[in-house]
Amino acid sequence: MNKIAQIFQSLDYGPVSEDPEQANAWLDAHDRKFGHFIDGAWTKPGKTFSSDNSATSESLAQITNGTPEDVDAAVKAARAAFKGWSALSGYECGKYLYAIACAVQKHS
Repeated sequence: MNKIAQIFQSLDYGPVSEDPEQANAWLDAHDRKFGHFIDGAWTKPGKTFSSDNSATSESLAQITNGTPEDVDAAVKAARAAFKGWSALSGYECGKYLYAIACAVQKHS
């Protein structure tokens, strides 16, 4: 398992890689076409639009346009997960927020 995959699995603190090689390999492994990630699983891609690299205007992947049904499914999953998430400690929540912040920083 590569280092980024290990960090995503453990959500441990780690360095932010500026090299897009691993991200591009992950996109390629998924044929660069995505549904939504709802309730711990990817949905089948529907009607898509291009998600572009803002620095180069190159298309990175095709992303499914959300429907009202997608929103309903995501809200239902979030409500079901709330009890477990609300029981996490501040430190545990911080690990998840840090992983999200690293992803945002890498793509900003």
